[in-house]
Amino acid sequence: MYYYIEYEGRVFLVEQEGILEFPSSKKEIPFEFKMLGDFIQVQNKEIQFCRPVLDKFPNTWMCKDEAASSEKCSLFVRQAINYSYCRPVSNAIVVNKAGHVLLVKNKRGLLEGKWSIPGGFIDWDEHPKKAIEREIFEETGYIAQAEQILCVHKNTFKEGSGYFMINVNYLCTITGGKSTVPNEEVSEMGFFPPKTAISMVAGVFSKKAIKAFIAYCAA
Repeated sequence: MYYYIEYEGRVFLVEQEGILEFPSSKKEIPFEFKMLGDFIQVQNKEIQFCRPVLDKFPNTWMCKDEAASSEKCSLFVRQAINYSYCRPVSNAIVVNKAGHVLLVKNKRGLLEGKWSIPGGFIDWDEHPKKAIEREIFEETGYIAQAEQILCVHKNTFKEGSGYFMINVNYLCTITGGKSTVPNEEVSEMGFFPPKTAISMVAGVFSKKAIKAFIAYCAA
């Protein structure tokens, strides 16, 4: 087990044979700390994210952004820091006049061959609202308007990447355009009653968003 200890953009590292590494023993950590959630795996090694209990700011610790590319740090440390950065995602609950939810069947990515709500990663310097309107158009050909934020969720993918992701879910309506499905991203799409849709989707984000929409309609 390795301990990833971060405080306001600084990381606690220990020197081993001239290379900076994460501490692998509590004896190497001269302060109290709290463990955050479950561990993830990087290079088949377990990493536990932690927050230190400190009296003052750790000026001597290396800046996280510097450590991510510094040859003073092991490749293991650099890769783990890369995983620690939050990946922002924007998803949509697109609803028709009947109150049914739009689902797409993905042709690539983590959800290849599976149903989900429309959405994807937010581009550099892109507002989440603009991101989901772009994603809907790219995936379906529909022009949509993001009306309001429905909910915000977090998730950590422990299998494979270990990435930490924040998802902003918008309630959207279609204002124009026409279907371009099938295309290179989506093989099928359709509108389904919310309770049917939640049983069809595979991704955690899609299930949470549809569940939030059902609660929103019942309020």
